Amino acid sequence: MINSEPIIEINREGKTLSVKAIIQTWNKFEGSHICIHIPFLGGLITHAENEQDAEKAVEEAFQCFVIISEKHGMGVENELSFIGWNKEAGESKNHSIFTIDNLNSAMESMMETGDTRVLEVAL
Repeated sequence: MINSEPIIEINREGKTLSVKAIIQTWNKFEGSHICIHIPFLGGLITHAENEQDAEKAVEEAFQCFVIISEKHGMGVENELSFIGWNKEAGESKNHSIFTIDNLNSAMESMMETGDTRVLEVAL
């Protein structure tokens, strides 16, 4: 497990969008499937049949978040700001770094018990 603070990096070059993230997820076994919580993406929840499917389910949920933010929202940057992410100062229009400031003790405890995932989407 990678022990890292949540961070999202966004790069825009022409019509290409690249979004990379290090975020925590939590798996909960519910009967015959796994329920995966992704709280740092607005409380997303996805489901999988087994551990191998869980990896793909998280990747697909992240990809869907990015696509929906771009096509039906106000863009990834604005959607992240809306759900509590903070844009680092000094970034350019084409390159942004988002972090979560002021993690309370409950969030810090959650981060220690969750699975840290490194995700990447390019559109």
